[in-house]
Amino acid sequence: MSSELTLRDFGPNDRRRCALILAEAGQQVFFWAEWPSFDDDKFNQVTAEETIYVAEEAGIVVGFVTVYEPDDFLHHLYIHPTASRRGIGTALLNLALHRHGGYLKLKCQARNTSARAFYRRAGWIEDLDIGGTDELGGWLFIRSPAAGPTM
Repeated sequence: MSSELTLRDFGPNDRRRCALILAEAGQQVFFWAEWPSFDDDKFNQVTAEETIYVAEEAGIVVGFVTVYEPDDFLHHLYIHPTASRRGIGTALLNLALHRHGGYLKLKCQARNTSARAFYRRAGWIEDLDIGGTDELGGWLFIRSPAAGPTM
């Protein structure tokens, strides 16, 4: 992880950069599907009522994580493709867990093998069965080790 990495709460001036990260990282991750571009309004829609934290290096936001608190649900964790594999995702994941009492769960596309491996390395527990299907395909529930029983 870079020594210049700063983790902090999301601010209104971060919206455009986070929308860009969501668009570019999503296109790379979900290569098998059509992934939309995101402007400020669309970013607001997909993160409505969620707590957002950002990671920045040298004053530039390079990743973000969102949590929908009523359900202890980690909804988004994206790192800009040029900043991936440097520990930023792990730092954001740990921040979200710390801020939310270590109890979080998420849904992950079954085909998203890199994200699934990332969460396994972090000690998260993946359900064995497909939890459902959406426009991107089948997805699985994954929960933090402290998250209790299967959802």
